[in-house]
Amino acid sequence: MILMFSLNRPDVFPVDDLVIRNAMIKLYGVTSEKRQLIRDLEEIAEPWSRYRSYACYSLWSWFDKG
Repeated sequence: MILMFSLNRPDVFPVDDLVIRNAMIKLYGVTSEKRQLIRDLEEIAEPWSRYRSYACYSLWSWFDKG
């Protein structure tokens, strides 16, 4: 979070963040668990490379709106 919010890094993907995980599971219909879940989420986020922080901002916003 320091990288994203304090240092303004544009390509940070906090895959361990619970909101990011839950948002991606809902949006993309991911059904895998544990290690495979991490791999699947990273694979989904690969096309966002260079701008993953901005994608995460959008995921947080989407998830908060319910």
